[in-house]
Amino acid sequence: MSPIPYRFRSIKGLSAALTGLFVIFIVVSIADIATYLPYQADLAKAIANPDTMDEHIDSATEWEEVQSYIVWPYLGIYVTLIVLFITWIYRATLNLKYLGAKHLKRSPGWAIGGWFIPIGNLFIPYGVVVQAWNRSIPSDNPGPEATEEDVVASSPLDISNLQPNPDYKGSGFILVWWLVWVASELLSNYDYRLYMRAETLEDLHNSAGWTILSEAVAAIAAVLAIIVVRKITQRQHKAALAVESSEDKSPPPISVLHS
Repeated sequence: MSPIPYRFRSIKGLSAALTGLFVIFIVVSIADIATYLPYQADLAKAIANPDTMDEHIDSATEWEEVQSYIVWPYLGIYVTLIVLFITWIYRATLNLKYLGAKHLKRSPGWAIGGWFIPIGNLFIPYGVVVQAWNRSIPSDNPGPEATEEDVVASSPLDISNLQPNPDYKGSGFILVWWLVWVASELLSNYDYRLYMRAETLEDLHNSAGWTILSEAVAAIAAVLAIIVVRKITQRQHKAALAVESSEDKSPPPISVLHS
């Protein structure tokens, strides 16, 4: 039984959902920063003015209560973004074979598993996104010959990967986005550890500063991610239209020509 041909599946819906969630994430991040700025200022005043310390600590505590209403929506949006982004890049990677891409370094499996490998998650997802960025273009051998089996069989261990591969050409923008994203994650982890170890007002003041920085960097990463998602989605949509057009214009079978 011959494999069922893999057909292109649009990622425009996922792209729209991701864009909307990224915008919400940015708004919530800015709102959280807006609560941390006066919180940090109150802590600074409490440290500098022992005589009015209680007053400033009470004010800082009120800001902490406001933050408690933001943190859970923030985390919920963050987790949803991760799930949607992985789903989107998995679908985009599946589509590459239909668009005629050959000798892929990262199979669709890496688009999911790469995020959960310690150390590897610092560079494997980057490679998957770069591949989608550069390979979402039509080729001379598209569409009908790509099957689901072909897509899944594409492996980073395949010997064809020893051949020159264009995956990392022109990927400067993706590199900038990825470095900003990794920086935001590292800053967030560092800030969390500072907060959990905080024992003095000075410690809390220091942690608040790192929180503001990490959320600002995360918001920037989200803006860049919107561009990445929309650009790859647009490329795949245009490429799919080109593939469909080439299928419509393909010559009739030889048996028809000689009848």
